[in-house]
Amino acid sequence: MTRIYKIDRPTNPDLPYFAYDAFKPGQVAFPVIKYFVQDIRECKVNLSLKQRNGAPILVDDWRGNNIPTKGFLIYFNDNVVQNYDKEYDAYDYICDSKSKSLYEWTEIDLGFTRTNVLLAKRNYFGKDFLDNDGNYQGKKDNGFYGPLEYIYNHLDEVGEYYTKDDFFKLQMFYMLLWSAIDKYLSLCYGGWDQRKTVNEWAKWDEFKDAFEKHVDRNDTAYSSQGSRSFKLNPQNAKWAANYYYQIRCNVVHSGKSNYDDFNKMRQSLYELLMIFWDVLDASFNLNGL
Repeated sequence: MTRIYKIDRPTNPDLPYFAYDAFKPGQVAFPVIKYFVQDIRECKVNLSLKQRNGAPILVDDWRGNNIPTKGFLIYFNDNVVQNYDKEYDAYDYICDSKSKSLYEWTEIDLGFTRTNVLLAKRNYFGKDFLDNDGNYQGKKDNGFYGPLEYIYNHLDEVGEYYTKDDFFKLQMFYMLLWSAIDKYLSLCYGGWDQRKTVNEWAKWDEFKDAFEKHVDRNDTAYSSQGSRSFKLNPQNAKWAANYYYQIRCNVVHSGKSNYDDFNKMRQSLYELLMIFWDVLDASFNLNGL
């Protein structure tokens, strides 16, 4: 089995970062680094924007077909945060989300400054976006709002009381919702450790605001082995994402009993659907300083 490793820090972390991907202002991962942003400047580079498994990646196209890629120079301040017994800055979070098997750091001279850029490790990596104007827009990705709209439009197909068919529908809807969330968190954090990633997500202001808006109940989810419990408390957003993630684990593993878990799953589906929808909206509207 091939191991995947996070990319190392750039050689010169004092340089700005050219963001063309999910870390751009107005994209889903920008809230991860917003605390570290000092200044932002629009610019473009003569490299081709491609996609690898749905994630944007820059390629130095040897065929000479480079379409300039639009993005932002992000200048970082000196802020750090204590996270998992280590001081994290913006580049630490960016590196945590990228694999060194796919990306490598490159410095580009833009004339007025040099910048760090994440480039495809091989120039044959990546495929064209269906609609490629050199400007990555995650909002156009049907993997985000598409599942949410589908679930919302079919919620009335699930009855108020348990039946076998309704239980199966809930399971399918809940996993479809998590397919969008997993995609989202992978772009933000890399998806190396899902439990850790979910804990990070729960720290966001965008998550906390949405949670407080949509949740007003107390509950407990247990691991499939019954050895761990995860509390849902409307006064404590920190543990909420772990609760919803445990419901997800129970959906695909053995930790569920049809009658007892029907209402738990039905409430969790609606709450998390609304929470994630609000988080997406907030992320796509966070345009910088």
